[in-house]
Amino acid sequence: MLTVPVAQVALNFGANDIDGTIHKETILHDAGASSPTSLKEDEIIKIIRDIGRIPAACDCNFNILRLIN
Repeated sequence: MLTVPVAQVALNFGANDIDGTIHKETILHDAGASSPTSLKEDEIIKIIRDIGRIPAACDCNFNILRLIN
């Protein structure tokens, strides 16, 4: 993940999954990045809600398993 604001912009432009890029980023850190490597689930939920979207848990085929209230 580049930054939280970029992830939020991506969600507004059609991205539908930010967990894979926020939850445990390693590629940029292997190259020397010093930013945090992960965010807690409640932080990810807040990022999604802050832009007016509804967070949901999905399976590997993006079928919604549950909405997160």
